[in-house]
Amino acid sequence: MPFKSALITGASSGIGAAIARGLPRTTELLLCGRDRDALAALAQELTSPGRTVRTVVADFTETAGRDRVAAAAESAAV
Repeated sequence: MPFKSALITGASSGIGAAIARGLPRTTELLLCGRDRDALAALAQELTSPGRTVRTVVADFTETAGRDRVAAAAESAAV
């Protein structure tokens, strides 16, 4: 059964971006990372009819970053 939604950390590049690209197009995505421009580009690439892709710019080494991701995940029901 495909994932309904996924929260992907480190989605700005590397393994995180590869995981996001590899998920089925039916999976709703919450992409998290430190590079705003890279997240925006990836979100644009992966957005399609019927699929929502949200982004959160956050640094997980900071409490505020973790809090932003938690709040975004809760509001997106991820």
